Amino acid sequence: EEKEEELSNSEQLRREEKEKLSDSEQLRREEEEELNYNE
Repeated sequence: EEKEEELSNSEQLRREEKEKLSDSEQLRREEEEELNYNE
């Protein structure tokens, strides 16, 4: 029971990490596009 709880917790964390990662990836892309646009 408890082990499953722990597992879902780390799963949750991993998901949040992924979302953060894709968020920063998104930001980086937008910045690059702006740079390219300004050239």
